[in-house]
Amino acid sequence: MANILIIGGAGFIGSNLVKSLINCHNVYIYDIPNANTSRLESYLDRIFIYHGKLNQSDYLCNILDENSIDIVIHLVSGLLPCSNIDSYLEEYSTVIYPTIKLLPYLSKKKIKFIFFSSGGTIYGLNHSLHIKETEKSSPICYYGLSKQVLEDSVHFEHRFSGLEYLIIRPSNPYGPGQNVYGKQGLIAVSLGKILNHEKITIWGDGSVVRDYIYIDDLSYAMAELIRLNVNNEIFNIGSGMGHSVNEIIQEIQRSVDDDFEVEYTSGRNVDLPFLVLNISKLKSVIQFSPVSIKKGIVLFKKHQIENNE
Repeated sequence: MANILIIGGAGFIGSNLVKSLINCHNVYIYDIPNANTSRLESYLDRIFIYHGKLNQSDYLCNILDENSIDIVIHLVSGLLPCSNIDSYLEEYSTVIYPTIKLLPYLSKKKIKFIFFSSGGTIYGLNHSLHIKETEKSSPICYYGLSKQVLEDSVHFEHRFSGLEYLIIRPSNPYGPGQNVYGKQGLIAVSLGKILNHEKITIWGDGSVVRDYIYIDDLSYAMAELIRLNVNNEIFNIGSGMGHSVNEIIQEIQRSVDDDFEVEYTSGRNVDLPFLVLNISKLKSVIQFSPVSIKKGIVLFKKHQIENNE
């Protein structure tokens, strides 16, 4: 049983990781002072929550020491694929630099660092049909650049001082716990628009193809990699299947009873035309059979409707 600290653990991915880890590990959460911890209500008697910022390095290191933390999972990011240079510079100050500063301390204390990178924007304009972890990273947006900088820092610290790590490159996660009234996640945002009887806005003509992963599958894969003590590797975690935006909208249409309007607008230069992950490396290490996009959308919609009621 490991002592695991999840930085950014109150969010969508973090709260679902807690569900997958809580029965086999001691779980601690570190999140910003005003973080919404409602997703963690079911586990409040079994987890420990600390509030602070990444740049409070002394406070964070004391938490690591006092709780004999074995693994740190880093989920924090304030950027979107469409973020501009000013947002990136803010991210560098509040997230990237404090994280780089933390890495030598983790190495010194023999604490494994698990970094959630990007299974999309990190690769950039890659022409492989199913992208492997060995493909060159060439981000074309500031969000992807932020992930590349931190990945490079993790690799450097591993070479320099022996830091143990895992780098996770997830595709587009969706499912229970995701904010359907936010700005991120095609499936979540579309469901939110439908529930509010609003039209869905699509950038471009809907032909952009992406890989989508149901959150339970992502959390399961992460828990298995931890259980097996896999170290110093990069893993794509996705479905391995590509679906266009139009196909996603069609699946959502099949899962709901109400009609809804779709509006198409000009495309964005940060939207790659095709990006699907090769997950053969992950499947060589764990048993992994992700749910279909059809089943995942139905499960998400069912949970959301029940939650609203």
